[in-house]
Amino acid sequence: MHHDREDILQLSQTHFLGNAKIRFHRLTFRNSTLNSRRTVDENNVTRLRGVFEREGCQRLYPEYRIKALISPSTLADILQQVSLTALKFASLSEPPLLPLSEGFQITCEGGLHRVEAAKSFFDVLDQWWIVSFYDNSRSP
Repeated sequence: MHHDREDILQLSQTHFLGNAKIRFHRLTFRNSTLNSRRTVDENNVTRLRGVFEREGCQRLYPEYRIKALISPSTLADILQQVSLTALKFASLSEPPLLPLSEGFQITCEGGLHRVEAAKSFFDVLDQWWIVSFYDNSRSP
């Protein structure tokens, strides 16, 4: 599902479920125009690596968070593993690192090239990005 800027703003205000750190290998990226997996543009990855090396990788900043749509019930199952309720999760100021079951992937709306560049920037134990989760069960 492709969202324009106005749709994303509305999603942000009415469908926000919370933020979490998700390990890179659990993220997958969809091509919004073809509804398939995106391919990596190595030139863009190289450019972003250069930005990270010069300016640092600002993955904690809200404007660089990656958006993902998820059903509230799926998120509740994930949160149960870390003893969090949906209400508590949505109100956390520090996003938790969420453990995901083997094989479970989060499909993201963007951020592929940021993550690919970050894979070679961060230590193997620091391979995560903050994902902002939005309710996919309600239309914007």
